[in-house]
Amino acid sequence: MPLKWPSLPLIVTKAISLVFFMTAIILKIWDIKTLYSQFDSHCIAGWEITDKVGSHLQLIMLSVVPDIAFLTCIGVAMFIKTCTFGSDQGTIAYNLVVGILQIWSIFYIYAIEDCGNDAISIVKSVTLPSIIAGIVHLLNSVFCLVFVAPEERAFPLRRPASSTMAENEN
Repeated sequence: MPLKWPSLPLIVTKAISLVFFMTAIILKIWDIKTLYSQFDSHCIAGWEITDKVGSHLQLIMLSVVPDIAFLTCIGVAMFIKTCTFGSDQGTIAYNLVVGILQIWSIFYIYAIEDCGNDAISIVKSVTLPSIIAGIVHLLNSVFCLVFVAPEERAFPLRRPASSTMAENEN
């Protein structure tokens, strides 16, 4: 007996993907606000760790705008029954890449040496929402891969019955 690919109704898949995106956006905004609140500290204002914090912020902020665009488009796609946006290959690839970048960006923060300033502990603690946001993106990617819409699963690999080799050579 062949294994059956798991499936969920398309509206449920899009709703779960929407929740994953909302969670990731909230965690990223928390990360950004926490780091911006520490910009007056001596380490950051004195340019001792600005390059590492700036690189982390750049990678985080690069994905916030597309996340909001995905969130908006999935919200609109919820009202269109046949639209598979939010459970398609584009969503899978985007979440995979952004999840890896999100987790990778914390290594900039871990490279900061402790100078004894109180702000360093806050700056280093910001890696927790970053890791969780990266994991949320990776979970969304895996979820969309497992429950990809049936329309997106079909790959026509055979030639149509009417075609022949002679027709293809011309």
